[in-house]
Amino acid sequence: GTAQGGDEIVVVGTGFAEGMTVRFGDVGAGTVTLLGPKELRVTTPPLIAGWLDVTATWPTGEELTLPAAFEALRLELKFVDVPAYSFPPMPEADTRAGAAGDVDKDSDVDLVLVSAGGPLVVLANDGNGNFEQVFPPVSEPPEPAPEGVVEGADQDVAGYPNQDVPAYPDDVVSPQDAPTGPGDSQASPGDGQGDLPDIVGTDVTTGPPPVLSYDARDVVLVDLDADGCLDAFVSSGPAGSNALLHGDCSGQFKDVTAKHLPEDPGDFGKIAVADVNGDHRPDILLANRSEVPGPQGGNRVYLQNAQAALKFELAPPGTLPSHEESTATLVPIDVDRDGDVDIVVGNLSASDGMYLRLLLAMPEGFVEAPAGMLPTAPGPVSHVAASDVDGDFDPDVIAICAGGQDRLLRNDGTGYFFDDTLAAMPLDKAAGTTGLLADLDRDGFPDLLVGNSPHQDRLYLNSGTGKFHDYTPLLPIAQQPTNGVLVLDAEGDHDMDLVLLNGLGVGSRLLLSVRPQGGGGR
Repeated sequence: GTAQGGDEIVVVGTGFAEGMTVRFGDVGAGTVTLLGPKELRVTTPPLIAGWLDVTATWPTGEELTLPAAFEALRLELKFVDVPAYSFPPMPEADTRAGAAGDVDKDSDVDLVLVSAGGPLVVLANDGNGNFEQVFPPVSEPPEPAPEGVVEGADQDVAGYPNQDVPAYPDDVVSPQDAPTGPGDSQASPGDGQGDLPDIVGTDVTTGPPPVLSYDARDVVLVDLDADGCLDAFVSSGPAGSNALLHGDCSGQFKDVTAKHLPEDPGDFGKIAVADVNGDHRPDILLANRSEVPGPQGGNRVYLQNAQAALKFELAPPGTLPSHEESTATLVPIDVDRDGDVDIVVGNLSASDGMYLRLLLAMPEGFVEAPAGMLPTAPGPVSHVAASDVDGDFDPDVIAICAGGQDRLLRNDGTGYFFDDTLAAMPLDKAAGTTGLLADLDRDGFPDLLVGNSPHQDRLYLNSGTGKFHDYTPLLPIAQQPTNGVLVLDAEGDHDMDLVLLNGLGVGSRLLLSVRPQGGGGR
């Protein structure tokens, strides 16, 4: 039979009994209801693709498998904007980047956004795809003071001025609001030092909530200290500094940068997370946009201290090769399937014309790959995405190009790549800024979403062989300055929805995946 993932079907046979289970491939069915000795009503698993074996298991343990008996159809796609009340677009923010994750442990996906000169913003999901800003708290306009009350005066419980405490003008700090120590931070109860209790072997300075402005460029969400809560790492340009924010599983974050990150000026951009040194702890890769040689130039690796969770140190000099280049992105990838993390470097500029580099992992650090392993791009690269696009179990590379045509570099299975752009990619001369690979139509192969600025973003669906076809009309038509794109299941319906993070004056957008009425999708 055929159906889409998540659909209800009827399985016909004989000898069916109460308590049976059904598998599609290796994935169990959502629900199995006995209709009679010859029929089961089954909800297919939502995330399955292609032709699958169907296995029925009786309560006695007896199994019966029908090989390739069911085809999971690809999802027909269409994306629509959500209503304004479901997603705050924040047109006043020059949103640079974002990350998706369950920051408040309520089993749905939330969003964390960063913007140029603005705070880190947390948008909490109510589980139905409606997002509300919860951090920093949205301030409500103050209620007018009761008649006869002095504005700014300390009030007693009846709402009248307390004559024992004078009112302070706006430009004078009252004693109860005065700083109590360095950094204007209040000491937490019980320790007298402003530190939280030990978290996996280390203390974490609480500090003020991270509502200060950063020259933010990127943000990632990852549980860095293995406490079950997502933490945030924010990269910054030269007008700010990188930030490490400790999450508490409630959607709130504390800035722990001062004690847990190295002081390291630079013009940083995209962030990647990988276990670089094989100690089973997540490390940080930072792309540096500065071409200046010396302390501020060069890409970075921050290694997590093996003795103290959530504390990072600069990797030793020489860990990464140094070049005069402005790097947009570093992408961890195991190109030769040897179990080590290699790195693809995407450059906006390079003195030697190498807009793409491949760095191979060695015991002492990373070394340049031999010439010819990875073809370079003909112009500046703003983003790199990696995934197995053709189902041969090797990671392939997509380069999003700032000057026009994006590139597909296909892995031959040995870690060598060849440029398959002309045969497998649609023509597109728009200036690309970002992109992602994700299986949007649930056929088992990653599709490509390309963010452009200021042109229409592009949607390319994978045919199943690694050849991409242009399905941009499935997106709302808009020319917009897209800085970032995210994929998430906003409503918990197992469809992949999209977030377009846009620049100043435009506002970001949440696009829901819906099944088109009367066809028209794919």
